Amino acid sequence: MPNGGTPQACLHCQWSVTHSKKRFFGLLWQHDSFCTHHQIRLPLALFTFCPQFTIHDQPAPIITEEKLSGDDMYIWMETASRLGQAQVPIYHHHYVVLAPLALYATWTDKQISAASRALNKRH
Repeated sequence: MPNGGTPQACLHCQWSVTHSKKRFFGLLWQHDSFCTHHQIRLPLALFTFCPQFTIHDQPAPIITEEKLSGDDMYIWMETASRLGQAQVPIYHHHYVVLAPLALYATWTDKQISAASRALNKRH
């Protein structure tokens, strides 16, 4: 989904509940979200998703198109590329496994951020 905006993530899922909202660089930044399906905190709700992601009782297109492990939490990675002489980059999103859900549920915000940064360096 090049330059397609925010990819589908926990933040948009019917199972996600946001308890507080904060602003980050003037933009509304959802924080302190919680998944009522898995009973876990979602500190990176804008970037993570699981195979049970649904909007209004309908599976999201990314979930129906791909085979994903039901036991993993995924995170969206963003890469930029330039085609030909283009000065403005085109952004592409792809997802990778962040961690098994059982492990993710035990992580602190710092551990989640560290795992996310490590994946960003590799992808």
